[in-house]
Amino acid sequence: MQDPSHSRVLVTGITGYLASHAAKQLLEAGYHVIGTARNMEKANALRQQFAEFGRFEVAEVKDLEDAGAYDELIKNIDYILHIASPLRMDIKDPLKDMVYPAVNGTTNVLNAAYTYGTNVKHVVVTSSLAAVAWSAKAGYTFDEKDWNDEPVNYIQAWTEGDDIHPGMAYMAAKNAAERAVWEFRAAKNPKFGIATIQGDNKEVPAAYPYQAFVDVRDAAKAHIKAMELGEKSDGERFIVVEKMFTWQELVDILRGRFPDFQDRIPKGTPGENYETMYTVSGEKAAQRLAMKYIDLETSVVETVTSLKQFW
Repeated sequence: MQDPSHSRVLVTGITGYLASHAAKQLLEAGYHVIGTARNMEKANALRQQFAEFGRFEVAEVKDLEDAGAYDELIKNIDYILHIASPLRMDIKDPLKDMVYPAVNGTTNVLNAAYTYGTNVKHVVVTSSLAAVAWSAKAGYTFDEKDWNDEPVNYIQAWTEGDDIHPGMAYMAAKNAAERAVWEFRAAKNPKFGIATIQGDNKEVPAAYPYQAFVDVRDAAKAHIKAMELGEKSDGERFIVVEKMFTWQELVDILRGRFPDFQDRIPKGTPGENYETMYTVSGEKAAQRLAMKYIDLETSVVETVTSLKQFW
């Protein structure tokens, strides 16, 4: 692992929630960060926020599906965190609007690194639990061996005129994009390492009674740790999950820690309904990436505290 001060890291989708946290941690560690954005104006706030570091740049990539979008940009890059991915709710065709952009955007980065990235040592791609977990039988524990193919089957059966579930399209896109990563690695045998990170599925509309949780700061940290492990993380999937939670557990935390806002918080049935049908293991990442997860209550309290200034 070379000196961070001599390393340039490309972070795609820099204006996104996860990517901006990853950029901040990279800059704090001494790396030079080059972020990509579809809209340069949206990156202005980050330029101001990160100006103190003096090692932050933004490059415009208007279209993830442009096959040559990264060719020049990647020529002087040492590491890549590919975090950008499409997310749309106004879907007319799940393949054209979600799946193809996710797959093509990912393979464009990998192909550019393969062809032009003479200095690229490692690529970390953001996947999702959407590519891992499905409606499993009660008591099942998901880990890195699992793949969620239900939404892929749903999309494959879709025909024009059928209703479209945006969440299913998103999950199918994450599955297809990650499979494309491993197909690329098997076919090209690149000189750089590749790892994927499966974080919580907070991006999917919250229609489920329970969710997997990881603090965004831990998700960002996992990307960087996988990058820094180099060949030791090559070919690996890493699920980053602190725990499963239910909405009742969440409102109990909120009502207990913020009594002044109880009139804004549903009550439900306090202390009950904490059980989840299945679980997701983040143990591999905890061990291999030395992750010490921020717990749910700490994350919730810090999030609400940071937002109170706007209330």
